[in-house]
Amino acid sequence: MIRKTLNLKTLSLLMIALLLSCSKDKIADQPKHIQEIAKRAKGEFITLESGATVEKRGENYFIEGDILLTPSQFELIKTNNSFEAVAKEDLDQPYQNASPASSGRLFRTNPNTKSVGVHPNENRMWAMVRYTVNSNVSAGARLAISAAIQHIESTTNIRFYNATGQPTYDSQWGFYYPYIEFFHGTSTNPSAWNAEGNWSTVGRWDAVKNPATQGRGDAGQWLSLQQDESMGPFLPPFSVPMGVVAHEIMHAIGLYHEHTRPDRDNTITVHPDRCRLTGDDYKANFDKRTGNYFMFGSSVDLNSIMMYGMTDFAKDANFPVITLNAGGTYPVNRTALSDLDRSYANYFYLPYIARSDVYRELAPTVYKSDNTVMTAQERSSLQAYLNNGNPNPPNCCRLTNNHTNL
Repeated sequence: MIRKTLNLKTLSLLMIALLLSCSKDKIADQPKHIQEIAKRAKGEFITLESGATVEKRGENYFIEGDILLTPSQFELIKTNNSFEAVAKEDLDQPYQNASPASSGRLFRTNPNTKSVGVHPNENRMWAMVRYTVNSNVSAGARLAISAAIQHIESTTNIRFYNATGQPTYDSQWGFYYPYIEFFHGTSTNPSAWNAEGNWSTVGRWDAVKNPATQGRGDAGQWLSLQQDESMGPFLPPFSVPMGVVAHEIMHAIGLYHEHTRPDRDNTITVHPDRCRLTGDDYKANFDKRTGNYFMFGSSVDLNSIMMYGMTDFAKDANFPVITLNAGGTYPVNRTALSDLDRSYANYFYLPYIARSDVYRELAPTVYKSDNTVMTAQERSSLQAYLNNGNPNPPNCCRLTNNHTNL
């Protein structure tokens, strides 16, 4: 009798799961991050004088579903379909710097190559990625944030500094700290600044915001994660996966979507007629980005964590929106950074240890841009170069920096 009762309970749970998976909503066959975008209330799609299409939600503008444009980015894309201004490194900037790496502000590492992302200057990159976690973030999402940060730190030079609960303004030096604030956008109104869903800005933006339109008056930037979604009375709620969090973080460190590379036609074909998005909605998600766009690698990285899947937004999963010119298929990757994702990070970032002083101390493992590890001597020489010839950090000043109990 006990065994029969347990079997009935198990069968009931399986039937509930089956019913949920067979929802009459056709988007249920899509990956979860695509379901969220598809179900979200749409804003107003606008085609600009440059030919680019953006989605207007209240006072904010988005492209590709999850990328929030800053006001200066909007002005650029409006006139020349470009995200980034043509910028050059400040070659007069000294390597000595008045603010510690944990402040988030980058001091120059002299990048000079191409990447799939923002122009690599010190005003768009991070030293350490300073972040806070909003009190509205669920326990499940906190675990996903922690896992994403630990994955990125373990495979790249990117380092994060947990500034939750700390001041957002440096009273000694008189500047607002740039930082990411993880939160759950909660509004179902697409015109609200805190619209629900997964979205981020691209690169570091530390301009002081307008509280009326951005919900803040400091130099922080929002990174929104989809709220936990109920899966029924007998199943646990869905929380945003680690790979989706990593995808949004990689936007914030400077990467765009891989399928919008200007050279994509050499590798893939995008089929507008197979996409359930139409008109301006389609253009906002699939237009190529051609203005001041930096590419790392010789072709589309199909394994990039920033790449759309073949059937994302498809009317019919049997007819993919994206196909390979050489034939075959590829799986959407939301589990780990690809080798080229890592190469981007490892070229433009250094693994600083959080300190309260201005010494630039490197982590024991420093990656080269080919993802190999520097020797101890190479690391020591680089650390000396970053610190006016001194390879030895003062025996003090390391900061507590916890990513595991958010």
